[in-house]
Amino acid sequence: MSFSFFVSTYRCCPEYRPYWWLKEFKAVHHFDDLQQYPSTCETSAGFPSAHSTVFTVFVHLFLGPSMSYISHQFKMDQRCLKLISSFLWIVFSSLMWLSRMYLLAEFLHQCILGSLIAFLFLHFFNRHSSFFYALNRRRLVTGVLCCSSIPVTAYFSMLSMHVDPHWSVRMAFKWCQEPSYLFHETSPVFSLGRDFGYLMGVALSAPLFKRHECSNSRIKRLPLMISVEIINYWARLETPKTKGRFIFVAYECLRNLLHSFTLLTILPKLIT
Repeated sequence: MSFSFFVSTYRCCPEYRPYWWLKEFKAVHHFDDLQQYPSTCETSAGFPSAHSTVFTVFVHLFLGPSMSYISHQFKMDQRCLKLISSFLWIVFSSLMWLSRMYLLAEFLHQCILGSLIAFLFLHFFNRHSSFFYALNRRRLVTGVLCCSSIPVTAYFSMLSMHVDPHWSVRMAFKWCQEPSYLFHETSPVFSLGRDFGYLMGVALSAPLFKRHECSNSRIKRLPLMISVEIINYWARLETPKTKGRFIFVAYECLRNLLHSFTLLTILPKLIT
């Protein structure tokens, strides 16, 4: 989540998705042969691939504990363990990249760079995790507010250079044949509001090392977490999409702020 503003900001930059590129530059002669899927009609730019970044983080979180368990059970050599982890990561990531290319949602370089960005940020966070866990609330909130200035600056810079920040949304509406495939949730503005809310909820839960110390109560926390996710899903369905852009983004920002703050702060207090 720490690289979400970086991803969201650069998703405003002109980077065509394969389907748009084929249509705009007439790279193929038989357009009717191109099939569309919901993922083909996403309203954000193709770089970096959000699916690849999120999937890379998921694989990292999955393989880490799994490999540790295997190493403990079978007394495997660390070098062999790293080799197996790298192989599995390449296999899983390649399947993700192939699926995105098959759907004409992203080019290969967009997928690879998305995974690379996630890998670099994960490495940076793991190396300095003690520093981030020890940050107090004031510093984290200040950091999130400073990060929020990056996409705002990029937005107005694009306007000053006569570049449409919403060009990807217009491109999706232009070439998507099925209107039901278009969702506000994939637009760059929505992504920025969503990620800012998540990060602010995390910042308000600082210092994070106290939340990490309570991790031994995961079984007790599970029913409450499921309840929170159900409520959050219902709240997402009730997002006001017809009352203007400001209300739409503000609602999503507040919803995600409460979501992350509840998981990190309120739930641990309820079970202790």
